[in-house]
Amino acid sequence: MPEAFHPLRDWLGIASPPEQPNYYQLLSLDPSETNSEAIKIAADRALAQVRSHRPGTHARQWAQLLDELTAAKQCL
Repeated sequence: MPEAFHPLRDWLGIASPPEQPNYYQLLSLDPSETNSEAIKIAADRALAQVRSHRPGTHARQWAQLLDELTAAKQCL
């Protein structure tokens, strides 16, 4: 039986997604990362990765994940 859809696993490739990921986890960054250029690159990569998928029946989750990734980029 296939696993249920999970946006972090299926769209971002996070193998064991946490229940409530923090911004660093969303961007696959070490929590000690402070380099603003590295953070921007990671955020842009994650946004592009999610946007490359057609949301279909998961449009609400797709939009929410894009919003969370944008918030992470702006906050960090």
